[in-house]
Amino acid sequence: APPSSLADASRGVEYRSAMGMFSFGGKKKKSKDKKDKKGKEADKDGALGYDEEDGYGEEIYDEGALEMLADEGIDSDVEAEENERYNRRPRPADGPVERSTENGFLARQPCRGALVAPTSHATGYNTHEKPDHHLQLDFVYGYRAHDSRHNLVYNIDGLVTYPAAATGIAYDSREHTQQFFTMHTDDIVSLAMHPDREIMATGQVGKDPTICVWSSTTCELLAELKGFHQRAVVSLSFDGTGKYLASVGLDDDHSVAIYDWASRRMVANSKGDENRVFNCEYNPYDGRLVTGGVKHIKFWVMEGGYLVGKRGVYGRMGAVSTILSIAFHTDGSTLTGTQGGIIYQWADGGEQCIQKFEALHQGPVHDIFVNDDYILTGGKDGKVNFFTQYMEKVFTIDMAKVVETITDLQGKPLCSYDGKAPCIKSLFMEGTQLLVGTKGSEIFEFDMSTEDSWKTRRRIITQGHSAGYDDKRRIQTSELWGLTTHPFLPQFVSAGDDKTLRVYDMYQRRQIAVRNVSSKLRSAAYSPDGKFIAAGFFGGGFIVFDTNTGNELIAKKHRRECIGDIKFSPSGRWLAVGSHDNFVDVYDASRNFKRVGVCKGHSSYITHLDWSEDSRYLQTNSGDYELMFWEIPGCEQVKFPTALKDTKWDSWTSTLGWPVQGVWPKHADGTDVNACCRSANGTVVATADDFGLVKLFRYPSDVGRADYHGYLGHSSHVTNCRFSYNDEFLITVGGNDRCAFQWRHYEADEGDEEMTSEVEEEVLTSVEDYEDFSKTNQVVQMVMTGHINGVPQYMPLPSLEAKPSREIPQGSGLDPGSRLAFLPCASAIFAPDGYLREPDALAPCMEAAELEFVHGY
Repeated sequence: APPSSLADASRGVEYRSAMGMFSFGGKKKKSKDKKDKKGKEADKDGALGYDEEDGYGEEIYDEGALEMLADEGIDSDVEAEENERYNRRPRPADGPVERSTENGFLARQPCRGALVAPTSHATGYNTHEKPDHHLQLDFVYGYRAHDSRHNLVYNIDGLVTYPAAATGIAYDSREHTQQFFTMHTDDIVSLAMHPDREIMATGQVGKDPTICVWSSTTCELLAELKGFHQRAVVSLSFDGTGKYLASVGLDDDHSVAIYDWASRRMVANSKGDENRVFNCEYNPYDGRLVTGGVKHIKFWVMEGGYLVGKRGVYGRMGAVSTILSIAFHTDGSTLTGTQGGIIYQWADGGEQCIQKFEALHQGPVHDIFVNDDYILTGGKDGKVNFFTQYMEKVFTIDMAKVVETITDLQGKPLCSYDGKAPCIKSLFMEGTQLLVGTKGSEIFEFDMSTEDSWKTRRRIITQGHSAGYDDKRRIQTSELWGLTTHPFLPQFVSAGDDKTLRVYDMYQRRQIAVRNVSSKLRSAAYSPDGKFIAAGFFGGGFIVFDTNTGNELIAKKHRRECIGDIKFSPSGRWLAVGSHDNFVDVYDASRNFKRVGVCKGHSSYITHLDWSEDSRYLQTNSGDYELMFWEIPGCEQVKFPTALKDTKWDSWTSTLGWPVQGVWPKHADGTDVNACCRSANGTVVATADDFGLVKLFRYPSDVGRADYHGYLGHSSHVTNCRFSYNDEFLITVGGNDRCAFQWRHYEADEGDEEMTSEVEEEVLTSVEDYEDFSKTNQVVQMVMTGHINGVPQYMPLPSLEAKPSREIPQGSGLDPGSRLAFLPCASAIFAPDGYLREPDALAPCMEAAELEFVHGY
């Protein structure tokens, strides 16, 4: 069906016919007999002409030429990425420090009547000041991949560089340590590496997103670029010289910008496309910029200070497709991977499609990597294909089979894909080392020295919670809320919307176990003896696991809405489960978790709860700022909070209460502080807020507003925080970034800015002791001097070469042949008066010794 008017054709209207879907170009249709002279000359010369106004290729658009649109269907990941807008709520001002609680945020809330100070308590003179304690980022578990790709590289020093949340990470695989770039304020969704392989550029999301150029060896900021893009910077690329940096934004026109980054100056910009543009890449051979997106591919050049884009011409080779990945062949041509699993090759220096490679993947091709030996492709089907430069397949790494072979100490899978193939989002190869990044927030490293070495020589660099798809909103919506730390081991558990419960070791800095469940998880808790882990579901109910076997013990469901918090009592007998049904259910763990009572009285959903040290009382918070107290197991409300003012609480994770009044900002809306946690020694309290900040306050914070130490790294909202059992670490989790951050918690010594952790102090002390030991215990050469009963006898060479001491007194009884005669103590050795040596003194002893028992391990 032809367009109803030339105006429709000029707007690029799409039409369907029996032959398929076609796209009419942006230039007016002309009849053959009225073809202009310029067009005839172009056809005569066989050259490809361009529209002077929009720069579109005339071979596509002139004379009503049609390009068929590929019917690629709908891919949920691509659709979710296309629909994402990264809307963010602006952060409210904290307001000045306020010592009077009457002017604090909680003084205006329903809980104000329950804010009662302990008997004889006096507010400290420095309660409103910053604490003496500090946090330092130690390790990040997770990787940003669900809405970005091609963001994983080796830098010049061999450090694995990648983004997680709002943090740029440079990982040293030899030392198993990380360096951090934390100048971003929201999710990093794009990364590009400079030709010198030291400098990185990263782009974030936000209303006014920032591009940061930084050193991956020192993590120092080199340049900051902002003010042009909106919503997000979705792709970045350095040109071959490293002078210019290209970027693509998420505004309505998906604008493309070129920066001279060193001088912090934009040199050109242009509208990209009405459709979503996913990526941009500079061709290192001809210097052109290539952009790809939804039914979009353009080749850009700088002409007279302007950025001019020309659409790719598929011709008879294929149909207009959604481009997800871009790479460049060693011959200078361009390779593009599509949503339908096809790779197109484009002419060097031109815009014509010259080759089509079909059925390389079942589904989207998210990344292509090219080196002198191979062309690597990675797709949603979980396969990494290796091709020759002529696109002949050499071999394939099936990630679905790889993850099945990686197990924990209990023999259960350490990767959780629930039967699905890991979706590959990023590839990078340096020498014989291959990096593979997946949508499941995991990074794998393979040794590719031979075609089979990867089967045994592979490891996981990092693991985190994965994203999920919302069928109604058609975007990625999975979040991470559940968090708990072990009562006496350096371990923590996170529970997320990806239906997994993950266990991490803080000292090993790695995930050590994962369990799949049937529904989304929103809360978790260890029992006091560490034998059980309880986790609350998003849809109501909870599940309990045995930590020794990793098996499920029991599952209960008495509620239909989210379990906001769950905790064992200090005695280990009771389990309190707070739901968004406004109730707290209490279960008896000693009776197979039988429900023994229900705390009724809240008029909004339960957010937090804490037990008293004697397990007799429970305090609860709700979404309408209520603070209530309950007597257990009767579940009767304590209507006079003053009666419990001197009660000692086993933990303090409630965001409402007398000792946490000062953690609330002046202009808070009541949901800004998502979680808090008092340290085990009761000196500080940490909070997690809606704006990516982790804060550290003095405890108790019984003032209107207190000053704090703030730490960036997470994006959007930080959902939970917990101290380790010994206060050595603080663990925080992010909602949208789904990453777990491990912070070292320390108190600065006088004159020092930092203090190493207990583990590092032990290591350093051991090293120092070893060095001292080595200085005084050098290797000594031994010489065999003979045999006794067939056993060879040895003596130090210096002893054999030594001469007897001249200071041996006459008649001392010291044998001149004795070892002692060669030592400084020789002059002080005397035999008893009248001593006579026994004739059998040189014979073996008649008694014998037999080893009976060894105490030690």
